Amino acid sequence: MRRVRAIVLFCLMLVPVTAFGQMKIVPKERLDSVARPPLAENARTLCFERIAWDAGVMNESDAPKDFAFSFVNKGTKDLLVRKMVTTCSCVQAQCDKSVVKAGERAVITLKYTPAGHVGGFVRRVFVYTDDHDQPSAVLSLSVRVVSEQKE
Repeated sequence: MRRVRAIVLFCLMLVPVTAFGQMKIVPKERLDSVARPPLAENARTLCFERIAWDAGVMNESDAPKDFAFSFVNKGTKDLLVRKMVTTCSCVQAQCDKSVVKAGERAVITLKYTPAGHVGGFVRRVFVYTDDHDQPSAVLSLSVRVVSEQKE
């Protein structure tokens, strides 16, 4: 019986050590680099008319709404829009051209769906071009979604 108590006591002593061993402290610089990554070298070749939209107040039952971000390729070579990564599944991003020639204009459209997202938010879209690891642009959409009042 003493042996069983000793084993149980030993196991209980290990629980906090094991739990603490799984915690990870992430440096502030690393968190900032994820939230606000540095832009790629070719970032200045993308000239956006605006990089932020304020959608104002939307109702949770509203239909999805589109927001357009128009830009011009100010570079001297064609630009491939490789991918766009959003910070929430409530935003879908689409570019009207996958390859934007030098001097050509293109539009990135963000479709925001407010259903199930009550509160105030800033959603970001990271635009990646060519073969860069950093985004070439960061677009943002601010919105406040209110719930329908049932009376």
